[in-house]
Amino acid sequence: NHPTGSTPLRFAEKDAADVACIFTSALGPVPPQNHCLLQGPRATRATLRAAFSVAQRRQPDQLVFFFSGHGAPT
Repeated sequence: NHPTGSTPLRFAEKDAADVACIFTSALGPVPPQNHCLLQGPRATRATLRAAFSVAQRRQPDQLVFFFSGHGAPT
């Protein structure tokens, strides 16, 4: 919600949490142990790379990546 050098967002982190909650609920397709939610200070390039590395090792049949935030050319 607080990107460096950009306008703060109001609901980006809530939207991401809501999607994770739906996907990992009893009606969702993802077991809770198989999801990774990165928000705030945990949402860095390094943690994103690490999450993709874990997914690569697990070799899932499907991967859902949900981004909620500002885009930037850099």
